[in-house]
Amino acid sequence: MKRVLFFLTLACSASSWAQLITNGGFEAGNLTGWATGGTNRVGVIAATGVTPNIAPYEGTYFAVLSTGPGSTGGALTSLDGYGGSNEDDLATLSTSFTVTTAPVSLSFAFAFLTSEQNWDPQYDDLFDVTLRREATPASTGFPLVRGSVLKPVTGNSPWSDFGPYDGVSYTFTSGGPITNTVVDDGRTAWTKVCVTVDLPGTYTLQFRVADQGDAFYDSALLVDAVEVPSTCALASSQLTSTSGAVTEWKGGSLQYTPVDSREPALADSPPVMAFVSSGNITGDNPGAQEQIFVHDGLSYQRLTSATSGSFSHPALTANGRFVAFASTANLTGQNADGNWEIFRVDRQTLATTQITNTSPPCENRAPSIAGDAAGDVIAFTTTCSLPGFANPDGNVELVAWDGASFAGTSTSGCQNYAPAVARQQSRYVAFISTCNLSGTNADGNPEVFRWDRQTNSFLQITNTADPVAQDVPSIASSGSAVLFASNGNFAGSNADGSYELFKWQSPATITQVSNEPNTVAYISGKLDDAGVWAVGERLDFTTFSFETRVFYMSSLGNGNPVFSATDPLLPTIAAGANIRRIALQSQSNLTGGNPDGNVEVFEVTTSGAYRRILCAQPDTAIPDNNVNGVTDTIASALTGTVADLDLWVQITHTRVSDLQVQLTSPAGTTVLLVDRPGLPGAGCNGKNVDAVLDDEATQPAETQCLNLPALSGYLVPNNPLSSFDGQNASGNWTLRVSDQAKKENGTLQRWCLAFQLN
Repeated sequence: MKRVLFFLTLACSASSWAQLITNGGFEAGNLTGWATGGTNRVGVIAATGVTPNIAPYEGTYFAVLSTGPGSTGGALTSLDGYGGSNEDDLATLSTSFTVTTAPVSLSFAFAFLTSEQNWDPQYDDLFDVTLRREATPASTGFPLVRGSVLKPVTGNSPWSDFGPYDGVSYTFTSGGPITNTVVDDGRTAWTKVCVTVDLPGTYTLQFRVADQGDAFYDSALLVDAVEVPSTCALASSQLTSTSGAVTEWKGGSLQYTPVDSREPALADSPPVMAFVSSGNITGDNPGAQEQIFVHDGLSYQRLTSATSGSFSHPALTANGRFVAFASTANLTGQNADGNWEIFRVDRQTLATTQITNTSPPCENRAPSIAGDAAGDVIAFTTTCSLPGFANPDGNVELVAWDGASFAGTSTSGCQNYAPAVARQQSRYVAFISTCNLSGTNADGNPEVFRWDRQTNSFLQITNTADPVAQDVPSIASSGSAVLFASNGNFAGSNADGSYELFKWQSPATITQVSNEPNTVAYISGKLDDAGVWAVGERLDFTTFSFETRVFYMSSLGNGNPVFSATDPLLPTIAAGANIRRIALQSQSNLTGGNPDGNVEVFEVTTSGAYRRILCAQPDTAIPDNNVNGVTDTIASALTGTVADLDLWVQITHTRVSDLQVQLTSPAGTTVLLVDRPGLPGAGCNGKNVDAVLDDEATQPAETQCLNLPALSGYLVPNNPLSSFDGQNASGNWTLRVSDQAKKENGTLQRWCLAFQLN
């Protein structure tokens, strides 16, 4: 079973905190140390307590929170703020622990099961995990994880879709109140999360699951391994394990076929990987025949049934449904001559489509695919003539298929190669060309171009001269950013002419991403769909070693090392809503499971929800009718840049419409987050604030005015906290709270910043 791990650094030893969590692995076989709430539909089971069995993340037992069986009754509630109080059958599980010396790190594992995948969008069951510092019983917790059902169409909940599911119907046969719960659409893989807090105090970790829109079709949340670990690091796994080779007598000679796995490709979300392998991965490919396989986070599937031939360049749509690849196999009965053709498999229907049908000596290679709904845009290179596309001289051309016809470049005496189609805005294709496509490449140098299929126009992104060259472009899903490798000096920081990674941003900005001496060269790079993260492979000529590194696009640097090896790794990257994933191939023994040196496929998960919570407890009076108010500072020593920021603030005050709350970053950016709620107008005359200001919330702070406390729960600030995204987290963060009217008064009690860091 695949396990996903969210990255975290830990600043204290595990032994210091070994007694913080009671029965965190539920190995007592019961809920000792835990409290249940809502419908109290929570139980502890072993693997055999559900049919078919589910293995715990670790140990023997795990906890289950269920919205069933069926309708359990109880009051409606609102977890995600969508549509008012429309959640039924809320079940909660919580435990409290006291931190006397900080920082301390906490981890837990969870999985989600549902019966709502194929129902209408309003039936969007959901779950969350929060960490709350018990300043008062009403204290609001920071959201660590939020999720809702991954559906074929987008569900109503604003919380991120969480999947995929294994498609198995599960029935819980024990566990007290959860007995007879049935979830028809299956479960996700186990996911592990880590978080660090930096302020002593008593904390409560809470898990919740609820039905949305109805009370009949159930969902469940599995919980295990709640503990304080000695470390939370990159989670790496070897996804294939092959060995040896097959020797056969064919065609009058002895043929040696190595068994290996290579060329991984990733979907963005859910976590689907496609790759080429000649191994017996699924138990039905014993003859070392190359095939296309996929791994969906839970299991392996063979997509092709070739009896001969080769495969290369698998590519996935963002949603993982369609796989394109090049092959010489006769998969559909139309490739008896064994030419290199382009194919597409629909994982949902298992239908295989042969896109091209040509004859030697021409070839079709290097496909890149877009179009989640139909997988109907595939860019590739060809030396062939295709229906409606003439290529009489057999030049290397760039072609795109749109589900019905072919179109592309029409050149001679030059080359077009390395296509990358934007997976969302599929009108754009990035590629390398030595042709004079836009009138500014008369010298025939290898340059980066972007083809606009809609207008059939070519934008030349680079304009260099020999010995400068460009290669390995990749493109963001919007088509507005392109990553490539070059030895050019575009940004004035590559005077030594080393091969570095660069990023072009529309309309005309090129920035240098990596920065290495000229004894190192980047030989490949891949930009994630959002255009924010990249993975690159560097070759050190002094040691002849290869290394995969991860980059965040906000600054020039050397990246974060992931793996080192003595052979090319060819990494790729995907960034879903909660976690970044890197896939690569290697014959090295990267994780201890490849001593025979076969080429295998590996996966690394990194820095998906690197949450760090910093808190202060000033308990300082707020001057009445004073625009300067009171300020308090949190000194952050965190490394990295802000990917997401939430603010929890607790204020006692007799009229919240008097209050302004603003936050200033170390870079000097000030954001007004709360601005006298309810004004202009009658204003909010309620008392006290105990709220998390969160851009992803749905209820505006400006319009909420409840009973005590007046502002509570998760609220959208007046101005976005995303204004701090990309800034360094290190330095002084200053909170200013001011009272803008007479007579009423109050106190700034406590506040915390929850960082998600890059």
